Amino acid sequence: MITPIPKRILSQDFPDEVRSWIQTLLIPINQFMTSVSQLLNHGLTFQNHFNAEIKTIQVRQGDTPVLSCNLKSKPIGILVLAVHEELKNQVGIDWLMVESGIKIRNIFGLEQGKFYSIKLLILGG
Repeated sequence: MITPIPKRILSQDFPDEVRSWIQTLLIPINQFMTSVSQLLNHGLTFQNHFNAEIKTIQVRQGDTPVLSCNLKSKPIGILVLAVHEELKNQVGIDWLMVESGIKIRNIFGLEQGKFYSIKLLILGG
């Protein structure tokens, strides 16, 4: 979705009596509206605009990998964004924080003996 480009508010839109001081107020308002419009139109990303990271892991059923992350705060959740192989079941993840990072304790829904590439979204709180 593309947001409309905001119309700049001009001092000429106001009566002559306030034009001398209104420009000082309008400059930051116009800059803010332009910045927000540019962010919304050019796409927000998890890595640049939210406390989140996207990681892709390669695993088999039963693997318990430990992931490092560079979040600004402790992780509060992990979402499965994609599994790049065909599955019969929905996939869920059980994890916990350990000294060396995030330990994946179990990945539910994987079939035994198959190799999977799973894209995860790690959210910071």
